[in-house]
Amino acid sequence: MPISPIPRLREIRHAAVARLERAIDSAIEVLDRLAPTDRVRDLAERARELREQVGTWEQTPPSTEVRESVMRSALSLHLDAVALLRAASHLQGPAQGPNLAG
Repeated sequence: MPISPIPRLREIRHAAVARLERAIDSAIEVLDRLAPTDRVRDLAERARELREQVGTWEQTPPSTEVRESVMRSALSLHLDAVALLRAASHLQGPAQGPNLAG
């Protein structure tokens, strides 16, 4: 009797969602460490909106288009957060570290 691929697909989907959630959470952690400029606040809000949206995917899987759009947005968000962190680190110099808010 052949094994159904459905449980394996669910595992793969769950793992992909978990990775995306971790990537967004990582960007949020970086942004939370930076001085609260308008750009940082905008990116943090966008990150939290993406995180909330992805959090619903276990119950209601997104369409391919939505999933790809959110993944592109999450990648862009992560790159923006890292760029801000690097810029803050560069402005402060290597001895002082990034411009952290607290």
